[in-house]
Amino acid sequence: MSLEDELSYQAEEARKIDPQPLSQETIARYRKTAHWRYYFLECVFHLLGDVSGKTVFDFGCGDGGNSLVLASMGAMTTGMDISPDLIEVARRRARLQGVNINFSVGDIRDTHPGKFDAIVCVSVLHHVDLDAVLPRLLACARPGSTVVIVEPVNLSPTLRAIRLRLPVPVHGSPDEAPLTADRVARVLSSLRNPQCHYFDLTARLQRVLGQWIAPVTTRVDRILLSIFPFLKKFCAVVVICGQANGRV
Repeated sequence: MSLEDELSYQAEEARKIDPQPLSQETIARYRKTAHWRYYFLECVFHLLGDVSGKTVFDFGCGDGGNSLVLASMGAMTTGMDISPDLIEVARRRARLQGVNINFSVGDIRDTHPGKFDAIVCVSVLHHVDLDAVLPRLLACARPGSTVVIVEPVNLSPTLRAIRLRLPVPVHGSPDEAPLTADRVARVLSSLRNPQCHYFDLTARLQRVLGQWIAPVTTRVDRILLSIFPFLKKFCAVVVICGQANGRV
């Protein structure tokens, strides 16, 4: 898919969004992260820790949902995305939320947004040329900065082949693909003290049975993964956390 096609796809996605502020309950949830072992987005904010007064870069911020949480928790937040349509939605949401966020449209390969105390990157790297983008992203981190990355993964080619044959729609732009084991290793090698947390083992059933089953699948996932760690190979999402080490 060309850049023009990707921007067209994101523009269509932006048109589906009704910009709304986040509820105080949502912000409180991500501040407390009581269930971070069960939900990958709670895991992100758990790993970031206290962001109050820190500069945080939300790379590939999309419609700004994560940026709103960060700003509401006191972070000096910068959000960047390649889609002007999604950035416009993000700016409208920030105005409704009453928070100040520096949103910008840009390609990180062509611009340097600054240096930050923490970097958040949620479901972006599987869209891009990892070898071109990852070094530029980590160049935005101050030494020792916390970097948290969330990506869909394909650690089992057999399972992926089966998934693509199922009559269930694949969400996302047509040419995106989950990170393979070698690409996950590439990200890990770029960080100091890296750690991985895996999610969505049985949660795929939500796409077939509906969101009502989520409380069951998330708890089943934790039980199975704690007893049988090798099952991480069949998970759909990984959260990677580490510190910037200056080597990419």
